Amino acid sequence: MGQIITEDDIKYLLKNRKEILVQDRIRIKEIYTELSEEDSIEQMLSIPSYDFCTKVQSERTKQDLGNVLEHIQHMQRSKSLELRVELWGLSNEIEKINRLYICYQALSRINIQEFMIIKKMYVQNMGYYPVEMESGLSHKTFEKKRQSGIAQIKLWYESDYDNASIIIKTEKNREKRPSKKDEKSYYQMSLKDI
Repeated sequence: MGQIITEDDIKYLLKNRKEILVQDRIRIKEIYTELSEEDSIEQMLSIPSYDFCTKVQSERTKQDLGNVLEHIQHMQRSKSLELRVELWGLSNEIEKINRLYICYQALSRINIQEFMIIKKMYVQNMGYYPVEMESGLSHKTFEKKRQSGIAQIKLWYESDYDNASIIIKTEKNREKRPSKKDEKSYYQMSLKDI
């Protein structure tokens, strides 16, 4: 945990979360397919061939074929390593998106107004001005709430807490909130009531 994330990354990943996850999962399946094909080719190449050892072939032919086999095996190992590195990167990107989304969802348990602003602007891709008008807040207050929501998501994302701890901490915070008093419990008396 404790990775750095920018405000632009937060906006981009919230806006494009679903599409990125779909593309990453498709690519992961492709990599697994390629790796299984690479493994089968490598197994095929590692089986010794008796054609290379026949006395009919010249020493030069055996050496050339041996070099070709070594080169192919080297390329196969390099390709396999590259695919595994790409797979590692994709799994890290998926984890980054999942962590960000957990932090975003945690905001709903802390400050629903900030959450709704972030949701409408970056998840639902509504424009800044329509969301501001719908909120009924002044421009300055709206911008403070938007910035505060992004800052809170960033704070949780960059924290050393694991994802489960973020969820638990925000759930506890929700439980600590004082319940709103019933508005009907206060009754303004008039002179007629006396």
